[in-house]
Amino acid sequence: MKIIVISEDDTYFNCAGVAESLKPFGDVTLVLHEISFKKMHIQTDNVIVGYDNIPTDADEYIVTGGRSFLRLLRNDVPKICPTKVILSDTAYVENSEKINNLTADIPTFIMPDLVHHRRGFPYIILYHPFDLSGIYINKDSYITVCHSPAIKQKTVQKGTDIINSIVSELPVKYDLLMRLPWIDTIKRKAKSHIFIDQLDDTRQDFNPALGKSGVEGMLLGCLVMSNFTHVESDIPAPPVILVNKDNLKEKLLYFINNEIARKLMIGRQMDWANLYTSLDFVGHRIMENT
Repeated sequence: MKIIVISEDDTYFNCAGVAESLKPFGDVTLVLHEISFKKMHIQTDNVIVGYDNIPTDADEYIVTGGRSFLRLLRNDVPKICPTKVILSDTAYVENSEKINNLTADIPTFIMPDLVHHRRGFPYIILYHPFDLSGIYINKDSYITVCHSPAIKQKTVQKGTDIINSIVSELPVKYDLLMRLPWIDTIKRKAKSHIFIDQLDDTRQDFNPALGKSGVEGMLLGCLVMSNFTHVESDIPAPPVILVNKDNLKEKLLYFINNEIARKLMIGRQMDWANLYTSLDFVGHRIMENT
């Protein structure tokens, strides 16, 4: 089977991880409109840049992101018919009615925080796939708290200023990850003890989510704290520590000062992530829904 994964860039729903998860099912190629500064495409080895290079003879065309899907409708892009779509971005929120109608009859996967935009259309819950088994986990000798908004534009929606202010009052090392290649952020998370994903999502029509950074933190043995949206499905809620601006300091202090409780929760989180974000689980979930 010939499978093509199509994405605007290599950050959309960790499309490189999606490509890797599908390799047991056939010959997989990842096609990107462009490569981002994060260079997340390094997770897979068969990558083509440019939508004009999309092969036209594939059995499956899996599109990640609403923006990627909409670009495929343009006249200057070869005509292909998506067989599955994964929705995870702002472009979907802004064009949900159009995208919902166009994807009504094909398997559509979606992050829990965006389910309310499907409005009665069918969907399958999906979390970002990762294989971080090759990353060496070596925690700092001093308790380290990490936060990764990546770019300045995301600091407001993630509550970064509030997080910075609260963590600065605590007896910890603070690692704020901004504008770095993906592999560098992974290595630094692997040294951290606690990872704060976000406090809230201030964008209109968005709910707080457990995104790529939170999943990475779980897999790298961090205690992950976040505000997130859970939707009932066959995937149980991720056991993240729920936080907001009013209780973040209290919960940080508790887990900083209680190593046993911290390690127990880290173990629960790693177990969840190793199952529901594994390449095997995600690959089968995508391919078995037709």
